[in-house]
Parts: sequence; C-alpha cells; structure tokens
Amino acid sequence: KINDKWSLFEVPTITGNMLKHCHFVGFVDYFKETNFRQNLTERALRYNAVRFGKGERDKKADGKEVKLDDESTIVENFADADIHGFLVPETGVRRVSLVKTSFLLPTEDFIREVEGERLISAVKHNRVDVNEKGAIGRGEETAQMVITREYASGLYGFSMVLDLGLVGVPQAMPIKNANKNQLNVTIDDAERKERIKCALKALIPMFSGYLGANLSRSFPAIKV
Repeated sequence: KINDKWSLFEVPTITGNMLKHCHFVGFVDYFKETNFRQNLTERALRYNAVRFGKGERDKKADGKEVKLDDESTIVENFADADIHGFLVPETGVRRVSLVKTSFLLPTEDFIREVEGERLISAVKHNRVDVNEKGAIGRGEETAQMVITREYASGLYGFSMVLDLGLVGVPQAMPIKNANKNQLNVTIDDAERKERIKCALKALIPMFSGYLGANLSRSFPAIKV
C-alpha cells in the first residue's frame, strides 16, 4: 500500500524450491568431505535431489543397497534424506524436510522507493566467436553479434528454517523415552554433529553468490 493506494507490482522472484536445491548442493559438497561421505544417496553425488524413485531399495554413495521400508533405516544411511526429507512411493514412508525456505522476494521498503521504476533492465552484450588462433577473424571465419540479456536488481530477502534439532531423529517416533523426554537419535553423535555442521555451512555458498547461472556476467553484489 503506497500513499493510501494499493499498487500491484510484477517483480522477478526465485522460488523456495530453487533456494532449497542450492542448500542441498552445498550440503552434499561439504558432507562429501567428512568421514561419513558414504552416507549419501548415489544420486546426490550428481546433485539429483529426487529421494526416492521407484523401487523398495536404493544405493548409497559406496554402492551398498538399503531397504526403504523404515524411516529410521533411511535416516541412518542417507544424510541428504535426513536433512532434506523424502518420500518412498513403493512403501509409503515419508519424512518432512528439515529445511524450509520461502520465495526470494524484493523487500517491501525497496518497492516503495522505486515506485514507477522497473526492477528489470536489459543490457546489451557483444558475443564474439574467435578463430583457432584466438583472434577475431573477418568475414565468414568467425561470427559476431549483439545479444540482449535481462537483469534484475534490487534489495531481496527470504526466510529459512533449519530444524536441526531433528537431525538423525525419525519423525515417526521422535521420542525414545517418554518419561525422560529423550530424543530417539538413530546415528552416533560424531556423524550427527557433522550433518548439522554441513547443513549450516551449506548457507555459505548461498549467501556468497557461489551458486547460480551466468556468474561470469552477473555476479551479484551482496552484503550479508
């Protein structure tokens, strides 16, 4: 609402699913460097975040097959499924992701400041094709053209929840001892700490602009 009037702005956004996938990639990269690197799905090594496909078994990073009939077993063997959730269609076993992310949106205050201005601008780039010697040729030897790319600029914000208290804890049975209110942790403390650390460190490439398309042309200017 601006000047007591409601205004509708069309703005470029990034979906929460995309941000969640960026976190997934960062988590996999960091977890691969730990002593528990085998406890990833085989497809996570290719940054494929589908957990799980058809079938009642799936492979770990070391090739070992695991039955997908129990949440505790899946959480114990697959760190990416523990942090980012899963659904096994064949057995009906499901886990809600511990990472929940909103859309990346322009902030309301920023929209007020730029009322009437476009958040998207078109920039012309010169595309040059060089020859075998690395030189710009003439005539039909090489191609040269002007292309236009659109860029979005502005102050953006998003919110994220990392429910790391449930790392290694099956959601179907989170309490081991009701009287003592003791969590039912299915992995040892050393691996649990590494999973939590990697989930937090996965935010670093998200905030630093390490991930994204066209970084050679449009590396973001950000302040955390």
